[in-house]
Amino acid sequence: IIETTSQELSLGFLRTDNIGVWGNYISQTYPLNQDKLWQIAIPQTEQGSCRFVIYFNEFNIERSSNCEKDYLSVQTTKSQSDVPKYCNTLSRIEVRNRKKLQLWMHSDNTVSSKGIHAVYCFSHWPATSNDLPCSCGSGSARKRSISESSEARAHQIH
Repeated sequence: IIETTSQELSLGFLRTDNIGVWGNYISQTYPLNQDKLWQIAIPQTEQGSCRFVIYFNEFNIERSSNCEKDYLSVQTTKSQSDVPKYCNTLSRIEVRNRKKLQLWMHSDNTVSSKGIHAVYCFSHWPATSNDLPCSCGSGSARKRSISESSEARAHQIH
């Protein structure tokens, strides 16, 4: 399954098939034996590239050593040698200085969990004090219903 986003959007949702757009559960777990790819184009402005920021409201997938079973990976270039995989707690990912990226969710055939529900947007980089969150690109959307704890882990990819 491949989902491609439009550069016209400045706010979007990323979710496993068992979760509706607004976070309601359609079924209790995501499908087994599935690969889902999200291709996201990062808007460019006169000042340069926007920053991609994704906030996870739900990140509950099968945990495993080295994420060899179920995982979410983030690829920013075709030649990227070390593609990070995530299968434990995750609250936010930021990607800077890129024109596009791919997020890939893989599930094996053994165990499935609640899944992934996230909101992503584009922000100016570098940010100034006048910039609103999620204001980069053609739209001017703000992130909604995002909860971040002081213990939240952020992953930055440059």
